[in-house]
Amino acid sequence: MAGEMVESQSQMMSRLDPPLWVVTSGTMEEPAGLLASFVYPASIDRMRPRFMVGLARPHQTCLVAKTTGAVVLHLLSETESDYVMRFAGKHGYNGKNQKKFEGLNVVASRHGVPRLADAKSAVECRVVTVFEGVERLFFLVEAEAEIDSGEDFGVLTWSKFAKTADEAELNALGELLRADVERDRRAIS
Repeated sequence: MAGEMVESQSQMMSRLDPPLWVVTSGTMEEPAGLLASFVYPASIDRMRPRFMVGLARPHQTCLVAKTTGAVVLHLLSETESDYVMRFAGKHGYNGKNQKKFEGLNVVASRHGVPRLADAKSAVECRVVTVFEGVERLFFLVEAEAEIDSGEDFGVLTWSKFAKTADEAELNALGELLRADVERDRRAIS
């Protein structure tokens, strides 16, 4: 036998190291954005790429994306780790999302969704359909425009970020992750 079945899949899950993305939606007047790791290609057609984006229900960005029908996916490079803490925290409403965009060079996408103009790579997408999950919504999105710096860069993943982050950042992200995991567990139960 190649391996034994284990009750918990955490060993397998710990081998996954997803790239980090900033997902934005909303409008220039009321922007919304968050750090996401559930963004995956959903098509092999390079001329018409699609992605599956999973966003947790409580986040304003999730609700706004459903209403707006458009998102911008920003694939982070190893040199863009400053976006991580900015977009990982401050979830919610009452201007918290707007603060994430303060001081950034932001332009409107073709759908009016805020796009980080200085990001090395971004894909402007329209929402094709939304699948209702228990704890999150899954957006099938289609790329309509790709903005890429043309630079050859390494993609920022969780493990790469963890190697460069300071202890305070890791502690803050750990607290956010624990709260997200607990919320997901309650929703799934």
